[in-house]
Amino acid sequence: MDIPDKIIKMVSPSAREIWRIPDKEVYLHDKGKPGKPRYALVIFSGHQDIDLSIINIIPLTTQSDFYDCFVFPIERGLINIEDNFKPKQNSTALIQFFQPIKMDYFVEKCAEVDDTTYEAIKTIICERLIGCSNINLEI
Repeated sequence: MDIPDKIIKMVSPSAREIWRIPDKEVYLHDKGKPGKPRYALVIFSGHQDIDLSIINIIPLTTQSDFYDCFVFPIERGLINIEDNFKPKQNSTALIQFFQPIKMDYFVEKCAEVDDTTYEAIKTIICERLIGCSNINLEI
């Protein structure tokens, strides 16, 4: 592994982390106010055999229906919250908008979610979104 690869692995967003991403890079039906920062939960951030320039995320929002099977509340599962991030009580992960984003668009790490929240979201992705209950999503 050469020096640039080592640097990328040191700063690459990791699974369970929440990052700020420019609004125009996150796909949602309702884009909200243009230019507003979006926050996203990193689900998959690459593996030694996978290109680390693409990171799979789930956008976060405060405007969702809590009864949707593809929405998961995350406020209670937040840990390691940075001073620059003020989470709202009704923050949810919009699982139906699971998407890849280029690593170039990750602006700053804001927080993480605990293992229980992360495992619950992975289960929803595998069982409800993809439709497979025996997928091992090792991240």
